[in-house]
Amino acid sequence: MAEEAKQDDAPKKGGKNKLILILVAVLMLAAGGGGGYFFSKKSAAHEPAAEAKAAKHGEEQADAAPEDGSEDGPVVNPIVVQLDIFTANIQPVEAEKFLQIGLALKFASKDNKGGTPDFVMPYIPDVRNAILMRLSSVTAQDVSTHEGREALREDIRKAVRKSLIPEHRKMLKGILFTTFIMQ
Repeated sequence: MAEEAKQDDAPKKGGKNKLILILVAVLMLAAGGGGGYFFSKKSAAHEPAAEAKAAKHGEEQADAAPEDGSEDGPVVNPIVVQLDIFTANIQPVEAEKFLQIGLALKFASKDNKGGTPDFVMPYIPDVRNAILMRLSSVTAQDVSTHEGREALREDIRKAVRKSLIPEHRKMLKGILFTTFIMQ
């Protein structure tokens, strides 16, 4: 009889352990779900503020857009021409510093269906020459700040526009830095 009582107690202890284990697992799942819900609601609450900030920034960008029709905003099916890497010495020459930049030219397509950059290819040597001429006068102070890099990008955009025929000047929508290294 004593043996039967021991056998009856053993399954009861195993049942209690299983019940406790199941309850702990359910509580952990509930806590994980609640935490996920909390963080998703918290990030969703910040989205309208981020959208308002982006809209305000977009308005400022539109106000600062050049009057010649070019802008750096989104273009439907743009034509992007990736240029080779440019390397230039930074003034003064004694400092032995150099600037290495990669650029891409962003053009609007005539019919918003994209296309190939064939129309600009005959002008690439002129474009590269204009960019290298502008880079030859760069100093470290000119490009050490964000504003300086933006001013350099605008100068490059003007130089590139001068290298294109009027029809293609209107299509140029932006100059994009793809690499920017100063050593």
